[in-house]
Formats: sequence, C-alpha cells, structure tokens
Amino acid sequence: MTLVQSTNARLKKITFFAALYFLQGAAFAYVVNFQKPFLAGEGVSKEQLGLFTSFLLLPFIFKVFLGALSDRVPMGRWGSRKPYMVVGLLLFALCYAQLAFVPKPAEDFVYFAVVTWLASLGLALFDTCCDGLAVDVAAENEQGTIQAAMVAGRALGLITMAGGFGLLAGRYGFQMVFLVLAGLAILMVGLVVRIDLVGGAEGRGFGSGGVDVAGGAQWRDLLQPTYFIFAAFGVLYSISSFGTDGIGTLFLSEVRAVDSEGLGVFGAGRGLGALLGAGVFAFLSSRLPLAWIVMGSVTGLGLGCLTFLAHLPVAVGGIVWGVFWGMQETAYVTLAMRFAKGRWAATFFAIAMIFSNLGTAVGEGLGAPMASAYGYPIVFMTFAFIAWLLLPVVVVWKPGK
Repeated sequence: MTLVQSTNARLKKITFFAALYFLQGAAFAYVVNFQKPFLAGEGVSKEQLGLFTSFLLLPFIFKVFLGALSDRVPMGRWGSRKPYMVVGLLLFALCYAQLAFVPKPAEDFVYFAVVTWLASLGLALFDTCCDGLAVDVAAENEQGTIQAAMVAGRALGLITMAGGFGLLAGRYGFQMVFLVLAGLAILMVGLVVRIDLVGGAEGRGFGSGGVDVAGGAQWRDLLQPTYFIFAAFGVLYSISSFGTDGIGTLFLSEVRAVDSEGLGVFGAGRGLGALLGAGVFAFLSSRLPLAWIVMGSVTGLGLGCLTFLAHLPVAVGGIVWGVFWGMQETAYVTLAMRFAKGRWAATFFAIAMIFSNLGTAVGEGLGAPMASAYGYPIVFMTFAFIAWLLLPVVVVWKPGK
C-alpha cells in the first residue's frame, strides 16, 4: 500500500466513525439536554426521572452480551459487525418514530419508558458493534486518532442538533425532535451499508469485521490487578462525569429558568467544548506520557463539575464543561481500546464500557434525588470530590506503561 493509499484509508476510517458517532451525539443532545426538563414539565417527578434514566442505561451496562453476540455469531456472508449495526439502527428509528405519537408521556409513562428503553437497546447494539469494528480496523498508532474522531463526531452531533432541537421543541414540540432522530438513524443505515473499510482484522463484504484474530487480549487478562484498577477508574470517573451531565440542564432549567432554546444553546456549547477537549487529547497523546494526560483530564473533570456553580453565561458554561468532559471521555475510551484486542475485541471493549455505564447509572440515579433532598451545590461538589479521588489512583496505576 502506497503512502497516499494509506493516508486515504486512514481518512476514510476517521470520517466513517465520526459520521456514525454523529447520531450518538444527536441522541445525546436530546437525552442529556432535554429529556429530564421535558418529562419534568409533563409532570414526571424527580424520583421517577432518576429511576427512568437508570433503566435506560441497562442495555449499555449489559453490552458485554451484545459484544459476544457480535464477536461469535456472524450473519453468514454478511459478517458480524455491520448487520447488527443495521438492526440496532432500525430498532432505534422505529422506537423514536413511535414516541412521536405519544401525546401525553406522563399519563402513558410506562409505555413511553418501555419504547424508550427499546430505542436504548437498539443504540447499545449499534454502539457495541461500531466499537468492535473500530478495534478490528484500527492499527495501534491509529487508536487515539480514531477515538478522538468518535468523540468529535458525537460532539458535532451535539453542537448541531442541540440548538436545532431547542428550536424545534420550542416551535413544534418534542414530537418533531423524535421524528428527526428516527430520520437520522435511517440515514446512518445507508452509510453503514455502503462503506467498507480495510485494515486490521476486518473481514470481507457487507458485514466485514469480527473475524478471529490470533493474540490480543485474553480472558485471563481480566484477572490482573491492573485491570481491576482500570475497572474502578471507569466506574468512579463516570459517576462524576455523567452524573454531572445528567443534572446540568435540570439545574439550568429549574434554578436559572433557562428555556428550551437556552438549553439548546448550552448543548451546542457543550458539544463544541467536547470537540475541543477531544482535540486537546489527540494533540497531547503523541507528545506526553498517557499517565500525565489522564491526571490532567481527571483534575479538569473535577473543576468542570464546579463550573455550574459559577453561573457562567449559558453558552460559555456549556463550552467549559464540554472541554473537560470531552478530554476525560477520550482518555477513557483510548484506555479501553488497549484492553480490547484479538478475537474478542467487541466483547472486551463492551466489558470496559460496562464499568463506565455502571457508574453512569449510579450518577444518573443519584443526581436528581440528591438535588431534591440536599440542593444542587452539594451534588456538584460531591461529583467533583469523586473525580479528584482518582488522582492517587492514576499515580499508582501509571496507565500506558
């Protein structure tokens, strides 16, 4: 392969995964910025919101089973990555299209919750197989760049769709938001079907990826002390990161009386910040030891949790929080890729994501009820403290060595 061909193949990978993660950013734009204020406005209590959000994370916590399905059960000649990605996208699209026809979510909350959970399951299946495909095709020197592209694609989805969703919700209601999400998923189906990648362990044809690869991560590696430290890191950082994310817009809506369009501005700023944070990580990853970058990311995460208490302008606050969030998230998924190689690539990456998703469920489940009981300042300070607890962990662990 010539230098030009190699460069083109790498750009194709980066563009492909960034585009796919754009959909995740769009879904994130609704879930993080609007879902809780929307349902609270419909009459759903904070306690119900906490339970509902944790319920939606169950498919992501159990992604290991979806990863094993993708790794070991190919769909004939179509392979074991892309067909499952298509199934997940179609399930997501169908469910959000159905949500557009639920006029009173509070009155039909059980039905609304079940359909939303099925959409979450579809997104989890798509996400797991997309991660596995990325591990399949990424050379080791491409991992940080491809993960940064994924975070950047998700951030672009947040930037463009958060503001758009705010305008749509303000003028036409959230039914239009749900239909747009369904339409985006259908567009991604076309992208997945048409694009094939080359490199790494990828197989052939429509469903390339998921073939057996000698070497790489082994099941016994999960019993090493280093892996237990990594697991604890994943749980704790995500309690802080996603717990703060989960109540940020609820805080803006209730305490600062920010309306839907304002929440869209915050979400767009957050997306821009996450894009910058991912870029900072990609820039530093080839210049500094990984342990140093992770320590900086954890320190910044704690500071980010406290920025909500500074009552910054909505757009500025979104950007500042997004930078800290994006840098830490890119750091974690890059670490996760280093534990996910070989024939169980999607499964091992999904296991790594379980730790993050478990922490997310805890943070999401505790954030709103704690805010109701003790006030928002206590919640944000608690999440900052949890982030800073990770500093001595990183010193002992020395990730990257």
